[in-house]
Amino acid sequence: MIIGVLALAIAAPVQAPDLNLTCPGATLVRNGSAVTVQDNAGYSVNGVATSSGMQSVSFTVRVRIKGGVAQVNIPPSVTGGASGKAGWFNVKNLLVSDDEISGLVRIGLLSSSRFAIDRRSGIISTDGGFSGQCRKDDEAARAF
Repeated sequence: MIIGVLALAIAAPVQAPDLNLTCPGATLVRNGSAVTVQDNAGYSVNGVATSSGMQSVSFTVRVRIKGGVAQVNIPPSVTGGASGKAGWFNVKNLLVSDDEISGLVRIGLLSSSRFAIDRRSGIISTDGGFSGQCRKDDEAARAF
């Protein structure tokens, strides 16, 4: 009986702390470009060209947790125009333990990404290929 209670205590999630994190990082995307060609009569054709190469794209993800509710801010250039309220997307299935913060972010109707942040190293990774290094924002500190 004591072993069962001890196992539950070890596996139990901890209360989500209020946090603001800034996580610069990068992901790999397929090289490509889009083009629109228009003739003198106003007819246009859109096209997309891709290559077999991959390119690293750098951007910063922000994470905030307040009162047990988490949100993630992803730049619109990465989400393909899908936007949450001011770029913030709600996190579903938030799990916070002593070692990790994880959850699911839905971006539009058909796109979602799981993420995990190692609370010891600060490394964030997503199943969409983004990885970076998070740091806790000190809201009392001033930049200048």
